[in-house]
Amino acid sequence: MQANQVPVRALLVTDIFGPGAGINGLATFLEEAGMACSILGPYPQPILFADEQSAYQRFLQECGHDGYLALVTKALDNFTEPTVVIAFSAGASAVWRAVASHSRQYLQHVIGFYPGQIRHHTDLSPKVPTSLIFPRQEAHFDVLAVMAKLTAKPQLHYMQTAYEHGFMNPLSKGYSEKACRSVCQALLTIAVTSDLTQTRQALACAVVS
Repeated sequence: MQANQVPVRALLVTDIFGPGAGINGLATFLEEAGMACSILGPYPQPILFADEQSAYQRFLQECGHDGYLALVTKALDNFTEPTVVIAFSAGASAVWRAVASHSRQYLQHVIGFYPGQIRHHTDLSPKVPTSLIFPRQEAHFDVLAVMAKLTAKPQLHYMQTAYEHGFMNPLSKGYSEKACRSVCQALLTIAVTSDLTQTRQALACAVVS
């Protein structure tokens, strides 16, 4: 990022639950720090889910991973000012696939939390600065093995946290209030600096400690 290109916008890309109190709270938090925020989810309207299983079934029926990729790609193509994307789970995996296709003038940094579906797309490489935060473990694959396949990719920085998948979402079984609070504070660096290293260091302190 150039020093005069401090991002003024953030696009928050949700997990399979879509917009809810957690991500709405993050948007409000960043907006109070001076960043304009918008939220992209997989459904036309917000839906209240009873649990993760029902959310996943609805996600597959109404959108699916390829459908979410199409929604994300359209959003990225419409950027007209410096923007950071902060994405979660299925949303983070969709963004990963989208930024591997080509770079975009206004996309400054992608931050993806617990992007499990990336395990099917480790051959891709992002064309914009990308930071991935993996959980402590995943039920369906070896996190360390996936990270090993991502080693030495240009533009990519990744880290593993001590927290579980979903630690940023109050609706998830893996939610951690402590981790969520720490990450929200770390993300404030985006509102005040264009320094990629500073943002990544802040995130590392938030998720590893």
